Amino acid sequence: MALNNLGLGFVFTARDLASAKMAHLERQFGSLDERVTGGAARMSSAFRQLGVGLAVFTAGAAVVAGSLALANAAGRFEQGLAAVGAVTRATTQQLRMLRDAAIEAGSVTQFSPDEAVEGLQSLATAGQTAEQATRTLIPVLDLAAGSLGQLGVAQAAEAVVGTLNAYGMSADQAASVTDRLLRITQLSNFQARDFEAGLAKAAAAGSVFGQELNDVLITMGLLRNRNIDASSSSTAFREAVRRVGAESRAQQAILGAGVDIFDQQSGRMRSIVDIMLDFADVTRGMSEEERNRRVATAFGARGLLAFNAILNASFTTMRDGREVTLQGAEAIEALRQEMGNAGGTAQSFREQLLDTFEGQKTLVQGLVQTLAVVLGEPFAAVFKPIVGALASLLSGLIRAIQAVPAPIKKLFAGLAVGAGVFLTLVGGVIAAKAAVALLAIGFKALGITLGGVMATLL
Repeated sequence: MALNNLGLGFVFTARDLASAKMAHLERQFGSLDERVTGGAARMSSAFRQLGVGLAVFTAGAAVVAGSLALANAAGRFEQGLAAVGAVTRATTQQLRMLRDAAIEAGSVTQFSPDEAVEGLQSLATAGQTAEQATRTLIPVLDLAAGSLGQLGVAQAAEAVVGTLNAYGMSADQAASVTDRLLRITQLSNFQARDFEAGLAKAAAAGSVFGQELNDVLITMGLLRNRNIDASSSSTAFREAVRRVGAESRAQQAILGAGVDIFDQQSGRMRSIVDIMLDFADVTRGMSEEERNRRVATAFGARGLLAFNAILNASFTTMRDGREVTLQGAEAIEALRQEMGNAGGTAQSFREQLLDTFEGQKTLVQGLVQTLAVVLGEPFAAVFKPIVGALASLLSGLIRAIQAVPAPIKKLFAGLAVGAGVFLTLVGGVIAAKAAVALLAIGFKALGITLGGVMATLL
């Protein structure tokens, strides 16, 4: 009362009222702070969980993607082997042998397992059995590598298998054939690119008339040294051998000169190279015209090319630490010695090609692909039933759709087209309405009115 009498009561009344309001406001801010703080904590926790979830999802997706990639690598390899097995009618055990041969090739050569499978396919289509192909594969790949890009795997397979078949050799002799084919490319101008045009026919004729493979290759090399193309070289060799081995007139010309055609003990035809060398000796004193006439009679007009190549043979080698050039029979003998020592040529080629930085990179690439195939095989086995189930599901869906009568399918197609047109129109109207509204807002923000625009235009 005293304070009220002094006129100060309203002050305390106002303070009491303000204190109540401030307390309420403080409680509100406290509640807001609690909600904000709690929300931030929950948001932070949610983001942490989201990060963990995305990391786990990414890891899982990466594992699945990697597994699928490995399965695809193994699947391509398996598909190629299946093709080889189909051609060769391989048993389960033989398929395993083919698989092991391709994996080994991917590990020791510069070729990947997929390329090795291509080689097996070429060998299979060339007529080799599964077991023969496993023994021929690496020699074929060595020839392809040693050709320095002149032969693909399929062409190398054709050269090796064609030679084996011509001479009736077994698959175990494929390495020897490859060694000799590569060696002749080192000793002469008969290059790997010439094999397709010149080797097959020459080898076939040589085998028919009992000519050693080395002599066939030497003759082809000497012909190529005279810049005669591979096809013409093969023709020259074949005509000379055929005439000497089968034509009586040619045989009489040679026998009349005192040169034996057939070995006295075995009765087999002598080497055409030796026959030509002997014939050259006995006709050396004749005039060029007479000699050419006799040579043409004995070996044929085209065989004259082979005779001249043998007659003028030359070979440069090292003797007693110095370089010497041998001629005629000495050159032939030296070439025969070189071809006789051709064993290991392919392996030497392989080692030299791989013993470089680029070669090691190529080898590593092949090993990585081989590893992918080996690791991918179990993943392919896991994915195979899944993909098979999907294929069965899709096949069932296709059959179900095919079973629906044509009028009903046409009705559904019409409904789908109609629904698409309707949705397009509705979407266009909604988009146009929104665009007009946005345009109006933009004009309003710029202070532009329709009346003002019309007034300006008019």
